[in-house]
Amino acid sequence: MYLDIVKNIDLFSNIDDDILESMLDSFTLVDIKENEVLFQIGDNPDALYITLSGYLVAMLKNDKGELYSIGRIKTGELIGEMGILNKKSRNLTVKALTDAKLLKLTESEFKKLISVAPNIVYQILLNIILREQNKLDTMSLISQKVIKKANRHVLMTAVNSSINISVFLSTLKTLTKSEGYIEKFFFIDENKLLKHYSIGGLSGLMEHIDKLEKSHHTLIYYITEKFEHLAKFLIKRADLFILIGVGQHLPNYSSFVCNLMEQHDLKEIKKELVLIWPSGAIIKNTHLWLNPTDYHCHHHVIENNITHYQRLLRFFQGKAVGLVLSGGAARGWAHVGVIRALKEKKIPIDAICGTSSGSGVAGFYLLSSSEDDLIQYVKQMRDGVNHSIAWFSVTFPVISFYNAVRATSSLQSIFEDKNIENMEIPYFSISTNVSTQSENMHRVGKMWRAIRASAAIPGFFPPLVENGHLLYDGGLMNNLPVDKMRKLLGPDATIIASDLEVSMEDRKNYYFPPQLSLAKLLMSKLGLTDQKYVFPNFFSTLLKSILLGSLQKSQDNIALANYYIHPDVRKYKMLTLEEISEKELVESGYQNALAILKNYD
Repeated sequence: MYLDIVKNIDLFSNIDDDILESMLDSFTLVDIKENEVLFQIGDNPDALYITLSGYLVAMLKNDKGELYSIGRIKTGELIGEMGILNKKSRNLTVKALTDAKLLKLTESEFKKLISVAPNIVYQILLNIILREQNKLDTMSLISQKVIKKANRHVLMTAVNSSINISVFLSTLKTLTKSEGYIEKFFFIDENKLLKHYSIGGLSGLMEHIDKLEKSHHTLIYYITEKFEHLAKFLIKRADLFILIGVGQHLPNYSSFVCNLMEQHDLKEIKKELVLIWPSGAIIKNTHLWLNPTDYHCHHHVIENNITHYQRLLRFFQGKAVGLVLSGGAARGWAHVGVIRALKEKKIPIDAICGTSSGSGVAGFYLLSSSEDDLIQYVKQMRDGVNHSIAWFSVTFPVISFYNAVRATSSLQSIFEDKNIENMEIPYFSISTNVSTQSENMHRVGKMWRAIRASAAIPGFFPPLVENGHLLYDGGLMNNLPVDKMRKLLGPDATIIASDLEVSMEDRKNYYFPPQLSLAKLLMSKLGLTDQKYVFPNFFSTLLKSILLGSLQKSQDNIALANYYIHPDVRKYKMLTLEEISEKELVESGYQNALAILKNYD
């Protein structure tokens, strides 16, 4: 009955049919139910198995003792042969993804088999070597937190059945069938899923999905509570679980969704939220949706805006484009030129982040409908900062030299009450929490507060106080947060980094005594002494000292970017600039970005 399946296994392919058929009498037929464990790590090896039908999954434990999948086991594959050979406890846990049938061969029967066909041992060893190599590769990727899969599975459902998302689903489905997308995506609604399930059960459905994987990179499933049993099955294959809501409604999760969210298999899968908005709607109150659930990311989609759907599909595919803008004080004008280059080359910006001045330019970009808008916002911020570092903004130096009043009010004027989570695309800024000695990643809350914290240069401006903690400039710990963007978007995403950091090396020879009175200092400055003292610029030295701590982190992060833009900004001051210098910086960023992105794919 199972001769044809066994014959197609490399292990038995060279054995005569008559001998093989007689050998099958030594095997025991085993039925295993969905989610049933065949054996687990630490069990004594007593047999090997051949999969006749259905699917199983092999799992290892990570450093936290949690099981994670390293691969599926399909019809015709061997299970447990290593334990038979080395007599050591099982090093994998294997359980059924679907109902399955197996042939079991005990150790004693296996020895008899070797005496009839000794070449079986060679084939088993070859299988073990290949499997162990795959396991090592997987463990290496897990340790780097960078796991690349050949295919992606996206499971979508609505937060409840009462909302109308027909326009969203129709537009998304149509887009996946259009030129440039049809080769990459396949949209499967629940009726198609049910059709294949009714014909061949879970195994038949798995076989259909396996075929689709061969011709499409990303499979998108949409399912409702009518087929809850299919949803629980598909979760086991999903890389991404998407909940769809209507932004103008209050959150109302159905019992079906709540049950899914509690399912153990879903806890290891990225969960993201899509909020749909009608044309002309003001995006607001997103925080109400984010509070009860730990979403990896959330997306806003205006129903009639095709670019929003295109962006969403890039996220589904794991190939979104992220822009990272470093700190650089007044040199941040160069980031404006970088953004101009991306627009000119029609490179989408699906997510954006920054540190210090980079966080400001990134935030201003989100408000701008044109480059002129962006420049006006940067100028408004520049004026506020310049006013804040003038002599009349000096304050009693309890926590800083300057009071930052105008800089703060400029940010408040620009962003008003706008919140990060209500921005059309994902945004975050980085600040340094000196109270906890850690980085803060601002993904929700007031835009002006996130940027004000990210740009609070120690000594210059007061820190931002949040929950009793002191937040200072993000450049103290992470001036180029590519690592945070990579974690948000994933290993296959394209990350473009714009870095304004310059070499910390200072070739100038300084000379002045370790003790210097105010009188001597003034006389030296006026040229009234014989000694020729050479002093560094106080504020430049302070800024360099601040950035020195994150220099190694920036070097490490450069390697995580796909495109590294690094305009030469050495000749420009860090604090105040003439208008001609600002224009030169914009042009420098633009030209350097064009050169780096000339082969952008």
